[in-house]
Amino acid sequence: MSEAALGELLLTVTFCANLGLAGWMAWQLLRGTPLADEVAGPPSVARSLLGSYSLAIAAACVVGLASPFREQIAAVLFPVQILYSLVTFVAVRDKRSPVLAVNAVVAIVTAVALLSFAS
Repeated sequence: MSEAALGELLLTVTFCANLGLAGWMAWQLLRGTPLADEVAGPPSVARSLLGSYSLAIAAACVVGLASPFREQIAAVLFPVQILYSLVTFVAVRDKRSPVLAVNAVVAIVTAVALLSFAS
């Protein structure tokens, strides 16, 4: 497999993984499931904003998968996700929160994908 094909595959896998994770998280947060209550607390404006953010990430991934401008979308979306993931480590008080572990994985995967097509 060529380096370009591998980069394209990694980009597709990253968009798909982000779509699945962000879409699932948006569903949990916006529908008010017991898991959302456990992870993000009771329904609140803050939880709705986080759900909306997750939904926006999922939508951007759909566009990234369907667009001929995949690399440009990833070049904007992935750094935002990495920055958000890093900021949560400072902002989240409960360091045992599963959100931190998920965000760490998201940051690593998106950073690897970003570096794969940036080089």
